[in-house]
Amino acid sequence: MSAPQSVSPRRRSRLLSASSWFVALVLVLTPALAGCDQASAKKTASSEATTAQTTIEVPDVVGLKGDAAVDALEKAGLTEDPTFKDVDGKESVWKKSNWSVTAQDPAAGEQVAADREITLTVTHDSAHAEASAKASASAAAAAEAAEKAAQEKAAQEAQQAEEAAQEQAQEPEEPAQPAQKPQAYYRNCAEAKAAGAAPLYQGDPGYRSALDRDHDGVACEK
Repeated sequence: MSAPQSVSPRRRSRLLSASSWFVALVLVLTPALAGCDQASAKKTASSEATTAQTTIEVPDVVGLKGDAAVDALEKAGLTEDPTFKDVDGKESVWKKSNWSVTAQDPAAGEQVAADREITLTVTHDSAHAEASAKASASAAAAAEAAEKAAQEKAAQEAQQAEEAAQEQAQEPEEPAQPAQKPQAYYRNCAEAKAAGAAPLYQGDPGYRSALDRDHDGVACEK
């Protein structure tokens, strides 16, 4: 077996120098790599936060003029211009201030991305005014018709009452019944005289044949 070869001092010095450089490089790169990982994590978190912040709650713009609806959507943070659609599908929307919003999609309160396009269904104010005028005219006509019907009914009821009163006035009155004399009974002429009823004539209250001894139609004359 051959004896191990000895490393020369010069070569040993080179090896030690290379090892020192490698250790120094590791010490320098380790913090840099750690910083890159932290920067990447921060960037990811920032991106997620940005994504969360771009979710916008759609405001309620129904009933607003077209231009006011656009301002409300912009103030809410929506970046895309809304699309206008005529409710009848006949006209194009040019001057937004002449139109009123009747519906919206998405609906108010929904959470959407900031670049989501909102569709607004609108009606021209002149058509709305015409419809309101027609509704008012119809309501006025209905009220007038109801009032006329009430007046006719009242007149008919008054006429019926007058006719009933006339018929009642034309009915003959029943003749008055003669007053009937009160009934009386006397056991004898003494009672009749004591009551001041004597003499008793035939047909008078209290007259009876038993008190008319001579049957001349007058009782208790003596």
